Amino acid sequence: MRPLGAQVDDDGRAPHDMNDEAVREGAEVTAGEMAVNHCEKIPLGTQGATEWEVVHLPSSLGDFQARAFRSPVTGSEHLVLSVGPLQERGGLLRVHSECLTGDVFQSLRCDCGPQLQGALDLLKDEGGIVIYMRGHEGRGIGLVEKLRAYALQEAGVDTIDANLRLGHAEDERDYADAIDILCLLGVKSVRLITNNPQKRDALVAGGVEVEALVPLRIAANPHNERYLETKRKRMGHYLE
Repeated sequence: MRPLGAQVDDDGRAPHDMNDEAVREGAEVTAGEMAVNHCEKIPLGTQGATEWEVVHLPSSLGDFQARAFRSPVTGSEHLVLSVGPLQERGGLLRVHSECLTGDVFQSLRCDCGPQLQGALDLLKDEGGIVIYMRGHEGRGIGLVEKLRAYALQEAGVDTIDANLRLGHAEDERDYADAIDILCLLGVKSVRLITNNPQKRDALVAGGVEVEALVPLRIAANPHNERYLETKRKRMGHYLE
């Protein structure tokens, strides 16, 4: 799988293959002829994630079925929450990157917590899946390095340049485990809940058809305005 965030267009936006307005209108995006079938080929990057127990998970955020998966390569343990029957095609999917500070402690420095809440709210209304990807803290650099990047941001550096100054890539997340999980669940196409075109690109590259993007509109606050603006301008996120 190609590194995420490694390339940007001349204007600083991440490249993608469809009109921004069309994406925001929910236009169809498919894997096309260049994609491999993620269930017929060797899984990208792993020997195939292992599924463990399936349990009922009642919570204040909703009533879910929970599945746990472990990557035999990274050792990361991922959580899959679902509402309703799993759909082979066209169901809602959120691939959510772990963010301890935002998801658990409701940090105002990012929009991760509200995005997770928004995705779970959509699942309660329509059914679907959230894959909670462990090992994605700080766009893949880990908690300690994320806080080091925060210190640089407090000195005036934006979120991308902070990672770069610490010797990391703009985005070090890998989605091979998510693709394996979808294969194991029998999911072939999805409506992807995201503002991030690179997540769409990663799934399509792994052979998962993305029928449409479902953006999440999260209001900015004084603590994350610059962060969100950087994601919009330099990473191509759909945050208009």
